[in-house]
Amino acid sequence: MHIDHDFQQIEKDLDGLLGPGRHRRLPWKASEIRRLRLLAGLTQAQLSELTGIMQPKISEAERGLASSKGRKEKKESGAAPRMETRLLYALAKVLGCELRDIAEVPDFAKPVTGISSDVIRQLQSQLLTVDQIHTLVRPGEKTSLRAIYYRTALIDRAGGGANRSPTNSAFQADTLHDIPTKASVMLGTAGQGKSMFLRHLAVQETLKEQSLAIFLELRRWPSLPLADVIHKKLKNWQLCETQQQMHDLLAGGHVSLLFDAVDELDPDRRGQFLAELADLHASHPTLKIVVTSRPDSGILTCDWLHPYAIAPLALPDVRALVRIYATPAEAEQIMVQLDQLNRNLRELLTTPIFVALLIIKFRYSQTLPTDMTAFYRDLFDALVRRHNMAESGLRRKLKSGLLPFDLETVFQQICLAIHQQFGDQSPHLRQVQDIADQIVHAGNLSVESASLVVSDIIHITNLLLEEAGYCFFIHKSVREYYAADCIAKQ
Repeated sequence: MHIDHDFQQIEKDLDGLLGPGRHRRLPWKASEIRRLRLLAGLTQAQLSELTGIMQPKISEAERGLASSKGRKEKKESGAAPRMETRLLYALAKVLGCELRDIAEVPDFAKPVTGISSDVIRQLQSQLLTVDQIHTLVRPGEKTSLRAIYYRTALIDRAGGGANRSPTNSAFQADTLHDIPTKASVMLGTAGQGKSMFLRHLAVQETLKEQSLAIFLELRRWPSLPLADVIHKKLKNWQLCETQQQMHDLLAGGHVSLLFDAVDELDPDRRGQFLAELADLHASHPTLKIVVTSRPDSGILTCDWLHPYAIAPLALPDVRALVRIYATPAEAEQIMVQLDQLNRNLRELLTTPIFVALLIIKFRYSQTLPTDMTAFYRDLFDALVRRHNMAESGLRRKLKSGLLPFDLETVFQQICLAIHQQFGDQSPHLRQVQDIADQIVHAGNLSVESASLVVSDIIHITNLLLEEAGYCFFIHKSVREYYAADCIAKQ
């Protein structure tokens, strides 16, 4: 390694090894440099050519002589003479040894001991920020996940052939220790509760002080390598200085990595992230890793990640969620009517998001719908009203400036266009915006931007969602109902 040609790489390596700004000058082991040079069969001149360090400097290094600056430091402090660390690092690389073999590396670069319950307890307030969430039922306020969480059941999807169909019955997972594999991916469709489950795991790890659970949303992922992001997180918590210390912590078995929504990374970044995560897993096979993803993200090609599917809700689960999401008075009325639900509608209630929509619909009409058509009828209006009333007064307006009726009309036409042009495929967000733009102009609607119309539909109704730049319906029946409604009106 050459000090001039590889200057940036040397600086980067030293930042990772010793920490930024902490690798200016170090004491060195003169006799060890000479021994390793002779062992390598190199002359001082050859070592000079390979490293870019002047031969007289190498000669001084092997004799333990310091530069004028080093002699001044020794005279003033009485400490051992020091040499520029980047020179020592270049020598170590060419001589085939570690920096600590030829230099006195300070304590801050030594391995750390690990993470105790006391450390997790001290960081609890920061770790428990994942407990605060917004819900579809209470959009205008933050709610504690612990107050509304309902158990999640998993189905092992490994070994089921090409499609990896379920091979085992569902089992309940309340903590990371209920998941038998070290590296896992939780698969689920929109609204099935993947993110809530992952947050719950992080909260439980923190409360039980089992491990330091690092929860990261990949839709907010910075343009940095995985190791740099983890290192920065641990460094901000004052748990390590160097990347070597970070790896020591990860190897200690008291850190868990939880990554939400792999499918929200763009394909190129997703591949890079998964490759970096695979390397991390290979380096630390005891490290607990859990990621979440939609099944169609390509994640199943990562055979080192054990796949589990979020199990669909059964009727007893629906009843339990109604009691959690609704007020006691609402819950009692809903319970009485649940058994009379249309079969197709009951089969729709397999995810938490549809249970939430059912409660919103009940609040709007004070009765449960009798079938799928009745479920969707006025649902759009109910969702917009819920948005407007989420805070005191009618202060929350639609960003698009459209009236609720006009926004629903545009949504119906979008559903029809997507149904005709894409079928069951997910269009790109830009394609949906182009469709909305055509509809707005054809209807002569006064809208600043069609993107604001799509934004209102996505963020207010949750009937159409966007992930990784693509749009999809929470259930194909949404597209079918509103497309059919559009045709009926025409």
